[in-house]
Amino acid sequence: TILLEGGKVNLTLETSGGEKEDTSITTLPHWFVGIKKVELKDCEVALRLPTDSIAVEAGIRLAKLEHSSANLVKGDFGIKTLQLDAWKVRYDYGMEVSKPVNGQMDYNHLWFDTLQLGARNITYHMNNASVHGEITHGTLKERSGLECEKLLAHLCIDHNHLQLKELWMQTPHSKVSGKAYLRWNAFEPLSNEKLTADLRAHIGKKDVVCLAGTFMPKEMATAYPDSALRAELKVEGNVDSLYIHICKMNFPQVISLEANGWACHITDSVTRSGKLQCEVKTH
Repeated sequence: TILLEGGKVNLTLETSGGEKEDTSITTLPHWFVGIKKVELKDCEVALRLPTDSIAVEAGIRLAKLEHSSANLVKGDFGIKTLQLDAWKVRYDYGMEVSKPVNGQMDYNHLWFDTLQLGARNITYHMNNASVHGEITHGTLKERSGLECEKLLAHLCIDHNHLQLKELWMQTPHSKVSGKAYLRWNAFEPLSNEKLTADLRAHIGKKDVVCLAGTFMPKEMATAYPDSALRAELKVEGNVDSLYIHICKMNFPQVISLEANGWACHITDSVTRSGKLQCEVKTH
């Protein structure tokens, strides 16, 4: 058990150029480390990488890790439960810190005034680069005005596939939910692998403009309709045989679309074929 209260940790990592790369083979020690509990209260952590102009700061009200383990020989790591409650998390890339701009995110300078996260059954296996975990709750508030009221997710990923068993994300203006399964080689012809997706979204203007940040010109942000974009997508198959069961998009005052159909041999310009029923209305 590790307990730390009222601590301040400052780390600065610097790299020096001109050194030869170490190509020697390092043998990991035959260690298995198990930690029953790690708890941090009212702590501040700062990490700086001057060479890369990166700085990360966190003010942690409470952080708990329970039943974590590390097998250094196999490269297996796990955390049974994780709880984080931070009053600030800041990421800065570059020496000049921009002034807060309401309504637009600056991805070089992310400042979270609130970040709460709960997760369980987190594992990482080095041999196949697999990551598994469940986010049981999550909330955040960024200085741009972006706010996430609810986040639930169950994710599995490795070098063969990605599986999103559950996703639910909600902000004051948007909702996104669904599930998906993807074998990476489903994009290769004759692979016989597949992808499936069942997604629904209700996305408000404020979130679109905020996430687009400075990439969206002010004129476009002003002209963007106030009504929310609604979308639904349900597909399955691969590049050899893809079925579009549902494809809907409704953007009030702009466009509405509804389509379904199938396509075969998508990547082959000679044998490509398909059938698509589509209804489009502009407003």
